[in-house]
Amino acid sequence: MSRTDTTLMNLLLRAHLQDNKYTEEDVKKDIDTVFGAGNDTTTSATCWTLYLLGLNSKIQAKVHHELDEILGRDTDREFTTDDLRRMKYLECCLKEGLRLYPSFPYIGRVLDHDLEIDGYKIPKGVSCFVNIYSLHRNPEHFKNPEEFVPDRFMGHETTRRHPFSYIPFSGGPKNCLGQRFATVESKLLLAKVLSKFTIESTRPLEQIKVTFEVIIRARGGHQVWLRRRTQMDSFQQLN
Repeated sequence: MSRTDTTLMNLLLRAHLQDNKYTEEDVKKDIDTVFGAGNDTTTSATCWTLYLLGLNSKIQAKVHHELDEILGRDTDREFTTDDLRRMKYLECCLKEGLRLYPSFPYIGRVLDHDLEIDGYKIPKGVSCFVNIYSLHRNPEHFKNPEEFVPDRFMGHETTRRHPFSYIPFSGGPKNCLGQRFATVESKLLLAKVLSKFTIESTRPLEQIKVTFEVIIRARGGHQVWLRRRTQMDSFQQLN
């Protein structure tokens, strides 16, 4: 085993060889967790955002317009980092999708010190869970919290909110290490789909049954129609 190989598999196997309490089965489970979490979270964020855009044609038209301005007629070319950086409204849509349907609806922490919240004393060592789903729908931080409003993440509105009122990737020193990668990956997937298709969601939001597993899911999945669009679609819809 090469000591210069810093791939995840190599690092975990090296940890196993250094401490036999960390078994090969533990290595397999950790690898499965990393890849499963990475795939499922991106899939969840992308699918929920597409579904919400499929319910909101005017918002979707603004996304199409932005993509047409950036990509022009050549939607088959490889996207550059500058392309993705300029997709600001698309990123707002992704953030709003993650606000309403965070990939991880709750997270757990074990307290490393005693804590007091609103007069309640919580001792060190207790396992606590943060309900991100409910936190993101708090009307004290988000006006009309049940509505899909990507403009919440435009301009100065984000700076006026409490920094921990929006934590789709957790927060603090133990937040998600893959946050930036997941965001770029989801933007890329959304841009690839929306540059070529118009999305129409066939099930109203009231009929969606949300299941809270490790990853937040829609029972039965999301049912949408995809219609291949022409370049002028976005301009026609905005006018």
